Amino acid sequence: ASRANMKAKFLTLFAAFAAGALAVAAFAPFAFWPVSIASLAVLFGLAARAPGRRAGFALGYAYGLGLFLAGTSWIYVSLTLYGGMPGWMGALAVLAFAAFLALYPGLAAMAIAGVRVPLAWRLAVVAPLAWGLAEWARGWVFTGFGWNGLGVAFHETPVLAQAADLLGVTGLAFVPVFVQTV
Repeated sequence: ASRANMKAKFLTLFAAFAAGALAVAAFAPFAFWPVSIASLAVLFGLAARAPGRRAGFALGYAYGLGLFLAGTSWIYVSLTLYGGMPGWMGALAVLAFAAFLALYPGLAAMAIAGVRVPLAWRLAVVAPLAWGLAEWARGWVFTGFGWNGLGVAFHETPVLAQAADLLGVTGLAFVPVFVQTV
C-alpha cells in the first residue's frame, strides 16, 4: 500500500476513534446529547462507505475503543485509588476492558459495511438495526455492561425520559440512530 493510502486509512480510523471519544460528551456531567447524533453520523457514514467488512469492523472497533476508553476511565480510579491496584495494572485492565467492549461497535459497523444494499438503505435500515442489536447484546446477552449506552444521553430530555419507561435505555439508543439517518 502506498504511503498516502496508509495515511488516509490512519486518518479515517482516527476520525472514528475521535468520534467515539467525543460521544462521551453526551453523558453526564456534560449532557450535551446532540454529540451522540453527530458521533454516530460519523461512524455510520464511514462504515457505510467502507470497502468491505474488515474495514467496517476496524472503523467500528476504533469508534468503540474511543467511546469506552473515554467513557470508562473512571474504572481506573476505582481500581487504583480505592482498590489499591498498581497504576500500570489499572491502566492495562481498563484498556483490556475497553478493547473487549469495542468488539460490539466493531461488529455493528462490520454489518453496515458488509451488507450490499444501496447506501441509503445501509444508513436508514441496516445501521439502526445493527447498532441496536449490538447495544442490546453488550448490555444484556454477553457482558451485562449497559453503561455508555447512547440512550442514557437522553434521560434528561423530558419527552424521551418518559419514553424510556416503555422503551428502556436500549430503545432510547435508537433516537440518535434514527435522527442521524433523517
